[in-house]
Amino acid sequence: MQRSKFYIFLLLIVCIQSLSNIAFGQLSEQTKLELKKLEQSAKEAEANEDAQKAAHFYNKAGLLCLENDLKKEAIVYFTNSAKYNSKLNDLKELKKIYSNLGLIYFNLEELEKSVFYFDKSLKVRKALNKKSEIASGMLDLAYVYSVLNKHNQTIAMAKEALILSQEINNSQLILICYRILADSYKEKKETKLANEYLDKYSTYNLDFQKKRTDEERQEEGIKSLAEIKIREAENRANLLEFELKEELSKMQEDSIKREKEKITDSLKLSRINEANQEARNRLLLQEAELKDAKLKEEETRRLAQRLYIFIGIGVFIFIVAIAIILFRSMRMAKKQKQNIEYKNKILQSAFTKLEENNNEIAKQKRDIESKNEELTSALEQIEEQNNNIESSINYATTIQNALLPDPTTLNKYFKDSFILFLPRDKVSGDFFWFNETEYYNAQNELKTKFFVSAIDCTGHGVPGALLSMIGFNSLENIVSIKKIVEPNLILHELHESVRHILHQETTDNKDGMDLAICAFDPEKNEIEYSGAKNPLVYIQNNEIFHIKGGKKPIGGGEFFELMKNFKYENTVIPIDKPTTFYIFSDGFPDQIGGPENRKYLISRFKELLLEIHTNPMKDQAELLKLILEQWRGEEKQIDDVIIIGFRLYPK
Repeated sequence: MQRSKFYIFLLLIVCIQSLSNIAFGQLSEQTKLELKKLEQSAKEAEANEDAQKAAHFYNKAGLLCLENDLKKEAIVYFTNSAKYNSKLNDLKELKKIYSNLGLIYFNLEELEKSVFYFDKSLKVRKALNKKSEIASGMLDLAYVYSVLNKHNQTIAMAKEALILSQEINNSQLILICYRILADSYKEKKETKLANEYLDKYSTYNLDFQKKRTDEERQEEGIKSLAEIKIREAENRANLLEFELKEELSKMQEDSIKREKEKITDSLKLSRINEANQEARNRLLLQEAELKDAKLKEEETRRLAQRLYIFIGIGVFIFIVAIAIILFRSMRMAKKQKQNIEYKNKILQSAFTKLEENNNEIAKQKRDIESKNEELTSALEQIEEQNNNIESSINYATTIQNALLPDPTTLNKYFKDSFILFLPRDKVSGDFFWFNETEYYNAQNELKTKFFVSAIDCTGHGVPGALLSMIGFNSLENIVSIKKIVEPNLILHELHESVRHILHQETTDNKDGMDLAICAFDPEKNEIEYSGAKNPLVYIQNNEIFHIKGGKKPIGGGEFFELMKNFKYENTVIPIDKPTTFYIFSDGFPDQIGGPENRKYLISRFKELLLEIHTNPMKDQAELLKLILEQWRGEEKQIDDVIIIGFRLYPK
């Protein structure tokens, strides 16, 4: 048995290791060491609650990643730095970080996120109230809008920037405004306005060349490290390319006099061509770098897929190992019991012979003593087996408790809430699960949902606990990895996952689970519910509502597969008035007890919830536990019990 424990422990280590995160990026040893030191310094500052140092080291780590073209890693460090700079209200640093994040997402071609961070940078610039900074931030946004073909927004932003630039007489910014406006009006086929702003650009550019040296000094105050790299590599190329096209177009559309002037100005055209070619070369280089980054990303995705396969294999091996150990233990206990019964029969026969033949008393006495020694040895073996089984169950309880989420996490979203969790045995087939997940909606906006679920697996004790591990890991994979956030789709995916893991397509296994799952959207302040057999009960204005779950459970074998076309449904409940919600397993309603020794029943359970729903949530949990104990009296608890209650209020 000691050897079996060792195998269980070894398998647990494999599972834990397979769930660890994959290390990022290949760097040079020197750079990797420097990055590790910066990250360690940042974490030490976090532990010491030194926000200023944490922000500084995370920012340096982000810049180091940016220099080594690790854009996604840079995003993580810059985001952490922004969090602490926000606490410090360091607007100057926030402006730079948000601009860097906007430019990184621009390079990654995630333009909506780029707009999001450039907009945040612009808000910080407005708080700093420096007109040149505000105008520069507006031009960042205008340029991204132009790439997104949102020309109306581009024009509006560029005109605002032009007004500010003219107020401070910033020649560089005015010149960029004219160029962006000319480009946008041309894309909108408004030729007259495009030519008007192109003329302004050409005229103003002649004056600008005379005082270029002074303007370059001003330029240092409006560009960040990331802006210089991106503008020189992309903006300048696009502007110069547009300038060349406009010059050639105007040569065809303008009067003969203007054509002659443009043709004679061959030196200027030659410089534009040279600059344009240089910019194109830089763009080609960046495209090659981007392609290489995408190949690295694809390789990372393949590694992640392999990791998920290893996780599944590790969990399956772990479950099989526990099942084999328990089966062998039960078989050995049964064999020992049969041996004891057989030996008892022999003893009984011996005692009968003692009564019939006193001459053989001495011999029978020795036999009895011998048999007693054998019985003692057998009893000791049984006691050892029982202790080993008890130890295994206790160990399984520790593993299950470690997997379950911390109940206090529920208070982050539901301040008024409770969890009543009463396993029938030490380990439980019922379990609770909740998860906070960020995802992108159809408009590519970053959103957050909080999921809470009460799950009732087939059986209880050790078999139920084994099934609960499958359910818990499957839910984590569906929501956290696959980013499926609609409750009805989560149930469908969980059903397919359980059938696949238990091989129910090819075996007669009929195990499964019933559950109710709620998704809370803090922004919309609403609850989405979907259920597999288990319902949702909620109370508003002292009126109780009962939403039934779907008739099809999760898993359940071939019988329920006849309902394979069945679709779980979503129910949306807006929180426009104070509302108390309850999700639960059938453990409480099915409990035998009372004066007539019958089930408690769901109807009486709903009346009880209506009666106590105005009490504080923590008191409700104690009341439900007390009433359950009073109802069952001397009867044993027949099933695991899980009840989750929470109260929400309108915004």
